[in-house]
Amino acid sequence: MTQGRYQEFGNEAIFDAIRRYKAVNNKTDFDITKAQPFLRAINPFNSGRNMKITLQENAVKARLNYKEIEYVLDFNFEEPDNVFILTRKDGKLFVKNCSLEKIPETLELF
Repeated sequence: MTQGRYQEFGNEAIFDAIRRYKAVNNKTDFDITKAQPFLRAINPFNSGRNMKITLQENAVKARLNYKEIEYVLDFNFEEPDNVFILTRKDGKLFVKNCSLEKIPETLELF
């Protein structure tokens, strides 16, 4: 794997996700092009170590802390413009569906 291919995302989160994916799935590489639109959309929220990315065969998930609230963002490659955002508040699970460009607005609505 050449780190230059993933450098635009600016930190170790994507490198760690690629390493975990390859180890768990016994694969030599991951087609990052499927995840790039999502990774670009969430990159503004990726400051320091507040995000963990998990790659799957047909999806990518990101756990992030935004304004002291923990979120899970789920992007399925089969539905390339939809993102499910999950969070817990007061012991209840909340789920919202949004498009890639609406992630910031949707996080603000929680």
